[in-house]
Amino acid sequence: MLELSILKNYRDRLTVHSVSGVIELNDQILSILTISSTSGNVDLDQVQTGSFKMKTTSGDFSADGLLSEKSELSSVSGDIKMLSIKGGLAVKTTSGKISGKFPIRLSGGTPAKAGTRSAVMWEASPIPP
Repeated sequence: MLELSILKNYRDRLTVHSVSGVIELNDQILSILTISSTSGNVDLDQVQTGSFKMKTTSGDFSADGLLSEKSELSSVSGDIKMLSIKGGLAVKTTSGKISGKFPIRLSGGTPAKAGTRSAVMWEASPIPP
């Protein structure tokens, strides 16, 4: 197991890639955050960023307290769980569930080609109060 720590005062761009590992990020403010994971889970807690992109394959994603001007979440064979997310949000999943603790408006649902299989892609966004 490899564990890395990020200085609290680091506020620049962060790119993380993992294969068969867990990515956890807590209490961090970043300008840009990019995460990709294969066969591993991604968990964010109290993260603030200007732009966030996340891609998982065969792994789950969970966010609680994510604040981002623009978030793009993509998953293949993994679930996306949004406990608390604020800001612009686009979500795409193939063979996975999208869930949240706030109302989610889904649009799309049109079949799209994913390799040689047909997949359904969704876009989700929190409904403003």
